[in-house]
Amino acid sequence: MKDFRLWVLIFLILISLALLIYPKFIKTGGVIVTSVVENSACKNVINVGSIITEIAGRSIKDSSDFLEAARNLKGPITMVIDNNPRSCTIPENLTLDLSVSNVGEEGLRYGVDIGGGTIFLFGLENNTAELQGIVKTLNSRAEHFNLINSKIEVKDKHIQILTDTEEEKYIAFLTGLGALEGEMEQRVELVEGKGELIFNERAYEMELKDNKVLINDSEYGINQEFTLDQVNFRVENITTNMTILSTIIFDENDLNPMEETQVGFKPSRIMKQGSGYVFVVSVLLSENGGTNFAKATRGQEVIINPSTGESFLRDPLVISIDGEYVVDLPLSGMDVGIEKSDLIIWGYELTLEDANSRRLKLLSTIDSKRLPVKLIQLEIDTLPTDEFFMNLPLYATVIVFIVSSLFFFARHRKRGVLVLPLILMILGVFVLVWGVISTPWLIILLFLFGFVFSLIKGEVREWVGWLAVLLMLVMTTVIAMGFKYVLDAPTIIGLITTLVFNMTILSFMGDGILIKKIHSSSEYKRYLQKIWMLAAIVVIILIPLFIISELFRGFVIATFVGVLVCTTMTIPIYSDMVRKSSE
Repeated sequence: MKDFRLWVLIFLILISLALLIYPKFIKTGGVIVTSVVENSACKNVINVGSIITEIAGRSIKDSSDFLEAARNLKGPITMVIDNNPRSCTIPENLTLDLSVSNVGEEGLRYGVDIGGGTIFLFGLENNTAELQGIVKTLNSRAEHFNLINSKIEVKDKHIQILTDTEEEKYIAFLTGLGALEGEMEQRVELVEGKGELIFNERAYEMELKDNKVLINDSEYGINQEFTLDQVNFRVENITTNMTILSTIIFDENDLNPMEETQVGFKPSRIMKQGSGYVFVVSVLLSENGGTNFAKATRGQEVIINPSTGESFLRDPLVISIDGEYVVDLPLSGMDVGIEKSDLIIWGYELTLEDANSRRLKLLSTIDSKRLPVKLIQLEIDTLPTDEFFMNLPLYATVIVFIVSSLFFFARHRKRGVLVLPLILMILGVFVLVWGVISTPWLIILLFLFGFVFSLIKGEVREWVGWLAVLLMLVMTTVIAMGFKYVLDAPTIIGLITTLVFNMTILSFMGDGILIKKIHSSSEYKRYLQKIWMLAAIVVIILIPLFIISELFRGFVIATFVGVLVCTTMTIPIYSDMVRKSSE
């Protein structure tokens, strides 16, 4: 009880338990809207991103509650959306047709391979595209959002996406076409059905005819596109007094992410400003995009800010992805008519999450470009929880506990009860593994406390011990870099590896002390040095595994935590217990 290192180990285990349990108590109920069908009822009060916590007096805690409450709703209803009451009426021929996902929570998450999830199956609009190329593009988009619990693969000439409820809200963006457009608005006033479009210092006659516009002897209706001076235009609106056009300056193929060496600062970043956040994405503009920019801005109306004297174009540059607004960018009057080669895209959001989401949407689309073909959702299914695999560490622990108990009690009789603290310490290591999976920075505390105690006790000796410490520091830094992790099948295998490693080493040391094979302090330190060498070898193997593929990361973390805690804490603690009991 006087062993301070034991109390620190208990303290770290309690911290890990708190990190695992606390999110369950602070979980915010409700669902977040991920898409709204065009003919959905109540679409005037519900937007993508809205959080629904109550429907018709029924509390909504998760997506299953939502599906149950939304079934067969008709007539006037009330809902609580974004903490505010809203009312709407659901006609007989419509439903509350929304896609929702659970409000995300921190803490331990199960991988879809053992915790279950939702399976989305997509087909192609036509069969000319190569499936593996599309999967590569989707995985590239998923990497930008760090979607570690979504698996995208080809399945029977279709594309299958398996994801959990937290990442399900990204499905619509992942599978969207990815058509990015930067455009400026052009207004053409009509007098008696006629007007002039001024573009690149040239006038084009325009005439209203049968709710279409006639230009260059061709007619175009709303949403139709045409080309003038090698620049594409789209008709947005037509009235008797005005026609509104969009000048399409560039698309995703005209943009490339800028590198830090090209600008001298981080090209993609988020900054706190006032009560909100500014996101910045710096890009290089292609020659075609720069030429179109010069043509579209030349001759445009410029306004002056009277307080600062700065000049801006009247109309901003609007950037959209798949027709959905992302950001509008004010353009300096100094840039009028210039063939720009770079562009700084920025926007302002009230929350860090919204700012980061828009930033990542831009980066992901610019990097991955648009899909060669549109994806069509065919069906949705669910993957059940794998109860056996989830309980596999428990089964392994029980088996090892029985075998170890029989060995210790048969070999050492009354002192066989020392197997009990051994099992408790190994269960504590399991808790620490789960804590690091849910909160990666916990690994820093484990390393710091373990290293400090090992240094104070003189256990880090010679080059082997210092090599092991250096390698553990590298592994600790890599794990704590901000990755997200889930408790998946590789992690379960890592937990079992941790169990075997700890049980083998601790049993060997305990048995050696009890039979007097390890009978002196120098003998004990000699065996400890061998364990430090073993730890160094294991970490050397784990580091490249972690870097090579995300598939191995759970296994690496579980195994490394076991090796770290075993080498720096549980071996010395347990050895002291055994030595004192044998005196």
